[in-house]
Amino acid sequence: MKRFNRMLYVTEPSVDQDAAIARAVAIAGDHQASLTVLAVVPDTKISRQALSAFFPDGLTNRIMAQEQQRLTDWVAPFRDRLAIHTEVRCGRTFLEVIRTVLQGGYDLVLKPAEDPAWMDRLFGGDDMHLLRKCPCPVWMLKPGDDDTCHRVATAVDFDPNDLDAGEFELSLELLEIASAVAISDVSRLHLIHAWEAPEAGFISSWADAPDKAEMQLLEGERERHRTATEILKQRLAERIGNEAYQYLDPKVHLVMGQPQHAIPMAVREIQADLLVMGTVGRSGVAGLIMGNTAEMILNQVTCSVLAIKPSGFVSPVPSDTP
Repeated sequence: MKRFNRMLYVTEPSVDQDAAIARAVAIAGDHQASLTVLAVVPDTKISRQALSAFFPDGLTNRIMAQEQQRLTDWVAPFRDRLAIHTEVRCGRTFLEVIRTVLQGGYDLVLKPAEDPAWMDRLFGGDDMHLLRKCPCPVWMLKPGDDDTCHRVATAVDFDPNDLDAGEFELSLELLEIASAVAISDVSRLHLIHAWEAPEAGFISSWADAPDKAEMQLLEGERERHRTATEILKQRLAERIGNEAYQYLDPKVHLVMGQPQHAIPMAVREIQADLLVMGTVGRSGVAGLIMGNTAEMILNQVTCSVLAIKPSGFVSPVPSDTP
């Protein structure tokens, strides 16, 4: 079953993080993974220049030293459960996080979502940059959530006519990761797949009995997606083992409609605590780091999200500091 080995927790000073760091420690323990806690100090040039007269030996160094001590004290209660490393960097949060990932070989980033009090959506600017550009999976934790997930939802997207395509393999990987989380938290696993039949809107222009023809078309299309979903479940059972699969017994939700509308609605109806989803990336093309559908979904959900990049994704952020 899919496991993570090197985890990076990113602090978020705008929210209460006590539950989030406890969650990160528990996840690292379940995966027998190493855990590094990273704090990023903003590199505010104006403030640094204004205060340099009072701190001629270097204001940034003093702040970073204080932050390092704060991190050390903060994680101290968890050190009897796990070896935790701490690191402080200076710069813009999402850039320093991605550089840390690239330089340290981390395979999972965990971060509390930014303060949602002043926004209609859960994820702020740095959060969205990480979700778009971070090369490894990013687990955005909803502030104030419990330290376990009761309902884990996985959004899968694939073409039922091409089960050898990359989208189908990504769907299988998403389910494998979601299964590991669900087993760890003893939670229910839900599989959400949205499907469409755009041809149905044109039937009236050529069919003698349009209502009957439309119903047949919709039934046939739904059956194709249902059959493909069953194959996906079978391959999941092969990958994680029948015993684990039978224990999970994932509940399938085949929802008709555009994914950007149908998936957030299904997540709300399920009352999911975590949504595991993929993002479609085109590295190196400005504005196309994340697929439009994924971005629209992320702007609507209010639960924690574990976002996975497709195989071969390359972050547009360089590993070295310019």
